[in-house]
Amino acid sequence: MPVRSVEHRGFTIRAAAFEVARTGRFIASLEISRTGSTERNLIDLPLTDGLFDSAEDALDDAIAHARRVIDCVDFDGDR
Repeated sequence: MPVRSVEHRGFTIRAAAFEVARTGRFIASLEISRTGSTERNLIDLPLTDGLFDSAEDALDDAIAHARRVIDCVDFDGDR
């Protein structure tokens, strides 16, 4: 299972890619947590947006989706 972790604006993004029934197509799962926190939130990407031809494509899309979520949500009430 390919996995990638990156940091973005004080959050850790962890994405994993899973092959769908040996079809050569992949879906992604996504976890976003505040860096250094033991509390975790899991976000499942919509399946309709999430079938990819490679694990790398699935991971790239999941990471981009997570960055958009973090950028759009007012986590600290500062905006």
